[in-house]
Amino acid sequence: MVAEAVASFGGVDVLISNVGVAKKKPFLELTDEDLATGFQIDLVSMILCGQAVARQIKTQGTQGAIVHMSSVNGVMAMPGYTVYNVSKGGIEQLTRVMALELAPLSMHYPDKPKPGHPEGSRLDAKWSAPLGADRIKRQF
Repeated sequence: MVAEAVASFGGVDVLISNVGVAKKKPFLELTDEDLATGFQIDLVSMILCGQAVARQIKTQGTQGAIVHMSSVNGVMAMPGYTVYNVSKGGIEQLTRVMALELAPLSMHYPDKPKPGHPEGSRLDAKWSAPLGADRIKRQF
């Protein structure tokens, strides 16, 4: 990913990292596979992308910015979404740690945007699968 960006644009200045799979499953029913898959997608992928971009910016000797999209679930728990909630909380802490460790590289970490909506809201009904997926597909 980073090599392609460098080849196409001559360098990397910013990463906007946005990923998340919110699979609803009761805490007591979570399996090892649920944990491994959920954390790999929702948290580990952000760590790996952040490392790759920060290394490139360090190599370039330029300033850069990394923005991690989080969620209201990073600071507000929602029953049934243990892996998602914990991952988003991890993103909150990841951003703080990266800001401290990479400050000497003139890296900038704006406060994380935290999109979300309360479960049961009109948005939840409007965009929930399968109707929500069809609406999204029609937009593109």
